[in-house]
Amino acid sequence: MEGMIGLLIDSLNQEFRQYALDLGIQKELYAQMKTVKEQIGNKEGSGKDVISILTAQKKQLEEELRRSLLSGLMDRQQEKVHRKVITAVTQLIQKLVVLDTHDTETDYTQLREWFTAREQKRLREITQAGQHLTNSFAFLSHTFGEGQELVIFLSELAAGYYSLKFVSECGNEAYYKYNSMRNAIAGNWTDKKKIVVHKSCCILPFGLYAAAFL
Repeated sequence: MEGMIGLLIDSLNQEFRQYALDLGIQKELYAQMKTVKEQIGNKEGSGKDVISILTAQKKQLEEELRRSLLSGLMDRQQEKVHRKVITAVTQLIQKLVVLDTHDTETDYTQLREWFTAREQKRLREITQAGQHLTNSFAFLSHTFGEGQELVIFLSELAAGYYSLKFVSECGNEAYYKYNSMRNAIAGNWTDKKKIVVHKSCCILPFGLYAAAFL
C-alpha cells in the first residue's frame, strides 16, 4: 500500500517540480520581453531591432550566470531556470533570424506569439497536473476507502515543497476537500482496533492505477 502511494507521489512530484521550473522560466522570459518592448518604445533605443536587443540580453544573461556560479550565490534550481531561459532566448533569436523580416513590429509580434504559445502550453500542463492529483484522490478513495491511505497520501503531499507550492498557487478542490477531512479520517483510523487490509492492496488492476494519470 505504501509502495503504491509512493509511486503516486513520485509521479505527481515530477509534474509539480516541472510546474515550478516552468513558472520560473516564464517569469524571467516575461521580464526579458518587457525589456524588449521598453527599448523599442524608448527614443534612446530607436533604431534597435528585436534581434539585436535579444542578443544583448542573452549575453547579459550568460554573464549573470557566470558571475553567480563563481560567487556561489545561485542554487541548483535557479541555475537550471537561468540556463533554460538562455536556451529559450537563443532559440527565439534563431527563429527570428530565419524569418528575416527586417521589421521591428513584425518581429515583436512573433516574440509575443512565441511567449503566448509557451504560456498556453504551461497552463495546459497545470490543468493536467491538477487533474492527475484529483484522479489520485479518487483512485485512493475508491480503492481503499477514506482511511489511513488518504491520511498517508495527504501527509506526503503536505511534506513536499513542490506539492504545497502547486496546491497553494494553483488550487485543487479534491485536496481542499480531503485535507479538511484529514483529522476526522485520522481519528476514524486510530479508533479501529485493527487495520483491515483490502485485497486490492495486493492485487490491483493496472487500469485503476493508470487511471490516476490519464
